[in-house]
Amino acid sequence: MHSQVVLLARLFPGGAANAALMLVSAGLAAAYGAQGIRVNAINPGLTLTGRLQEGLAANARAKGIRPEEAMAQAVSRIPLGRLAQPEEIAHAVLFLASSKASYVTGICMSMDGALNPIVV
Repeated sequence: MHSQVVLLARLFPGGAANAALMLVSAGLAAAYGAQGIRVNAINPGLTLTGRLQEGLAANARAKGIRPEEAMAQAVSRIPLGRLAQPEEIAHAVLFLASSKASYVTGICMSMDGALNPIVV
C-alpha cells in the first residue's frame, strides 16, 4: 500500500500541471476568440521518445524485469495496441495550427490511443 501512495503522490504535480494547462487553454480561447486568436492544446499519451524509453528502463529496474517487458506492459493497456510516434503528435499540432482548423478553438485533444476515452 505504501508504494501505491508514494506513486500517486509522484503523479500529483504532473496531473495538476496538465489540468492547469487545459483550463488555461480553454480560458484563453474564450477570452481571445473575438480577436481571431485560436488556442488549442494537445494531451499526448505514451509516445515513443527517448524520455519514455528512459522511464520504462527505470520502471523495469524497479520491478526487476527486462525493459522489453515494461514496454509490453505499457502497450498492453492501450486499446490501439501501440505507442504514439512523435510524428503523429506533430501532425496533429500542424493541423490545429493550420487554416484547415480555422473554426477549432478551446479544445484539449487527447492522443492516447483510447486509453482514456473522452466524450464531450
